[in-house]
Amino acid sequence: MSPSPTPANGIATPVDVYGANDFAQHVSLQPGGTATVTVPPSGSSAISVYVQGFYLGHGAFVWPAGCLPAGPAESDRLHDGESLVRGQAGKDRITSPDGRFSLVLQALDGNVVLYEYGKRPLWSSGIHNSAAWASLDAGMLSLRDNLNVPIGWNTFPSANAPATLVVQNDGNAVVYRDSDHAVLWATNTCCHAPAPPSPAPGAHQLKVGQALPLGGQITSPNGVYRLVLQDFDGNLVLYKNGTKALWAFGPRFDSYFKNQTDGNLVAYLSEGPAVWASNTSGKGAGTLVLQDDGNLVLYRNSDHGVIWATNTYGK
Repeated sequence: MSPSPTPANGIATPVDVYGANDFAQHVSLQPGGTATVTVPPSGSSAISVYVQGFYLGHGAFVWPAGCLPAGPAESDRLHDGESLVRGQAGKDRITSPDGRFSLVLQALDGNVVLYEYGKRPLWSSGIHNSAAWASLDAGMLSLRDNLNVPIGWNTFPSANAPATLVVQNDGNAVVYRDSDHAVLWATNTCCHAPAPPSPAPGAHQLKVGQALPLGGQITSPNGVYRLVLQDFDGNLVLYKNGTKALWAFGPRFDSYFKNQTDGNLVAYLSEGPAVWASNTSGKGAGTLVLQDDGNLVLYRNSDHGVIWATNTYGK
């Protein structure tokens, strides 16, 4: 029995062949090459072949280029027959078109998690195991191990028909049947308000209607001071020289910090509730400015009057 694999182009591919009576051979396929592993009769039963640690099948066969399950062809969805592949950059997640929400098969624990801004978990499969990939097959998403055996979790029941899993801009991940767009399964994490616009990279102002998302920041013109909404705890912190914290409102686990049209600065969860405010509502629309002296000031647009400030100048 002679499994004859064909490697992916451009890389050397490790192949492991196992059989009965402790038979094992290991080969490395060079780009464009092939290799034949001859299994003696004593080891010819229950042949298993692995490529890069992933089970591909048994017996005599030729692999297509790529060797691993097909990852997402489109960044925001999985089509039937595609998989999220654990530990494979670019194949381990699908992301909403606006980049805000991602469904990830985590390399750390094999859990499928839906994140906002890559940090705030909104939903998970709750499974921590040896899943190698999460495959969409006949409308059902299921976790599978290195032997391609379903394990632990799935979106039962199967539709027995082609379907597509989509991560939407409203924060919901939904499996739609291709034929009629019927909803087969969802994370039910809808509906998150659209994210407000962010300031341009390198900006030192937060204008009316703009917001800092998790990880967002503005920087003083001289580059010494930085206001950042930290992505790991939702704390809004004013830093000097990147390390010295001059002012903060404390961890809030919020989603964005917005300069509202009513003159109020507000930190929100994506679901809507406010978790912090400057309590300056009704004082007129303004512009939040991070100055070269280290002061963060909200100036009213109509007369340049000060509405609110951190009073951190000269520190």
